[in-house]
Amino acid sequence: MRAHQLLLPLGLALASACSSNESVVGGDAAADLGALDLGALDLGANAPDEGVADAGSPDAGTPDAGAPDAGSPVDVGELDASVDAGVDAAADVPVDRGPMCASPQVVCADRCVTTANDPAHCGACNNACRAGEVCAEGSCRIACPAGQSVCGASCVTLDRDPQHCGRCDTACGAGASCEMGTCRCPSGQALCGDRCVDTATSTSHCGVCGRACALARATQACVAGACRVAGCEAGFGDCDGMADNGCETAVAANPSHCGACGRVCAPAHATASCAAGACAVAACEAGYADCDAMAANGCEVDARSDARHCGACGTTCLTGACAAGRCVAPRSCLELKTLRPTSTDGRYTIDPDGAGGAEALEVYCDMTTAGGGWTYVATVTNNGDAANTGRWLMSSPTPNAWESATATFGMLDPSANQDYRSLAFASVAARAVMITHRNLFLLATDDGCLQGRSLQASLTRLDWTCGGSEVFTRHPDCTHACVIASATPRAGDTALLNGVSRARLYLKAGEADGAQDTNRDRAYLSTSYRDNVDYPTGLGAFCSGSSCSPRTGEADVNDRSDAITPSAGSEYYGIWVR
Repeated sequence: MRAHQLLLPLGLALASACSSNESVVGGDAAADLGALDLGALDLGANAPDEGVADAGSPDAGTPDAGAPDAGSPVDVGELDASVDAGVDAAADVPVDRGPMCASPQVVCADRCVTTANDPAHCGACNNACRAGEVCAEGSCRIACPAGQSVCGASCVTLDRDPQHCGRCDTACGAGASCEMGTCRCPSGQALCGDRCVDTATSTSHCGVCGRACALARATQACVAGACRVAGCEAGFGDCDGMADNGCETAVAANPSHCGACGRVCAPAHATASCAAGACAVAACEAGYADCDAMAANGCEVDARSDARHCGACGTTCLTGACAAGRCVAPRSCLELKTLRPTSTDGRYTIDPDGAGGAEALEVYCDMTTAGGGWTYVATVTNNGDAANTGRWLMSSPTPNAWESATATFGMLDPSANQDYRSLAFASVAARAVMITHRNLFLLATDDGCLQGRSLQASLTRLDWTCGGSEVFTRHPDCTHACVIASATPRAGDTALLNGVSRARLYLKAGEADGAQDTNRDRAYLSTSYRDNVDYPTGLGAFCSGSSCSPRTGEADVNDRSDAITPSAGSEYYGIWVR
């Protein structure tokens, strides 16, 4: 390069500076020129002529050594890189940087290029793509065959690639395929979002995409495109069969669905309840009780009549009888002996009419003599309990005690020598009679004697017209004979056995000497068969003398009233039935 070619631009710069009235000495231009290392230029054959002055301004007042070369202008493009590097980029002197390019082109190697698709300058100057690559959208990409497109670093067929279906990075969901650039699902499935689902069974897309099953307190299921209950939370059930409300029934405490749908609590004779999924008895019907604590059979006990649970669970009737929720006393000592064979002699409560209206009463029972089961009903003495008094023939308050249903007197003690009459005399139904002498066994009949009647009923049913000289054989209704089953003669007894074995015990009724009045004062237990009723033998109530008809008071009764001889106060006989 010739010297004048290099200096021409410099001269132009100086001229420009002068024309703008800017000082080139000490100014920016001067500084720029001072920075130019002219000594480093290789003038060679193009060295300027010596002695010719430089057309530019002198440096710091010192003229150039010679005049500029009048030859060709300096070619800026041929300046050495070292010259270019020496020029201050901020200098006011314009620098020719090459051609101007229209956007979006840029200058690369003194020419305008489009870096979006230039394989030599792909995305930036001098960024050349490798062999087999093309520049697309400012990136080097592989070159794809016809019908394929570049997606990332791969060539793909957009109309059937499931990862780039229709366009790059548009992936079909799980199970879907790409057909003609569109994602498609297998038959029977639908594309919900980015995946294929079977809407007939999917709980998230049941029937249609986006319809999720959300049934209350239930395990979800989708059947034929409809939400269904597959299972329920503990303590709940789907008892109405309607899936929309899920498991709507709390089966833990529902008597109609206790523990499971349709399990109804219906214990017998009870109000039902349900607790923790199990049937229970809330309350029993009146008269019933739940004694086994088993809800399955409800209130199984009829406490009105069950002797094991009479009135309440565990209340056992010793007699084995319960009525109206109360233990029923035995009807007699014999019934008690039958129910409780180990019973011993003593006082007991019996109820001769059972569940009837009569009150129970206390009696004395002989549980050992002649087989046991004897109820003490009376004592007949020859002492009248006092001089000239006999309670069996009192005018008041209970006259005619043989036939009375309510007369009672004396003390409940078979060992006492006193007149005694228990309500049992008229209320205990019996079959046999036992008589004791001074509280020791004397005789007992067989079971055909009273025929299920009380002793009072057996006497009063006899014909009271008999008596005096009447012959009993002609009037059999006046007497009743009982067979003596066993007997033991006792010293001092003159009223019944009198030391002789007897076969019969007779029940007799009638008035003495044929005189019948309203007091009916003669009834006898006797072992002697005779044609008339007389006092010397047997146990009975009678009157002696003309004052007996009619009687007017206690003075009418003498010490022979009980028909027991010998002298008053020596003998007493106990009467028992079973």
